[in-house]
Amino acid sequence: MSFINATQLAYMREQLIDTLPDTGTVLSVTRTSDGQGGYTQVWAGSITYDCRIDYVSATKLQAGGGYVPFETVVLTLPYNAVITTANRFATEDHQYNVKSVKGADRSWNISVRAELEEVT
Repeated sequence: MSFINATQLAYMREQLIDTLPDTGTVLSVTRTSDGQGGYTQVWAGSITYDCRIDYVSATKLQAGGGYVPFETVVLTLPYNAVITTANRFATEDHQYNVKSVKGADRSWNISVRAELEEVT
């Protein structure tokens, strides 16, 4: 088993930045009482990152044996990006809910990947 050193890892992280052609903003929610037992929520930007958004199309097996097409949105961010499932992510044209986040606990962490769902 071969291991990479800190210099190689830093180089890989630098190379990833060249593959992130867009920018987007991590959004956090603030909830304010509406005075009637409910609340209003406002999503505001907290930090902007270089990013890449990929649309992955596939099919999944449905109960009963039929196949149903679906599309998954995958976000790639730099290794040190901070994003959780409590956030949303916004680009110039779209806003997404964050369904899952992968990356922070991996060996040789080069990027953070998140599965997104477009807010309609």
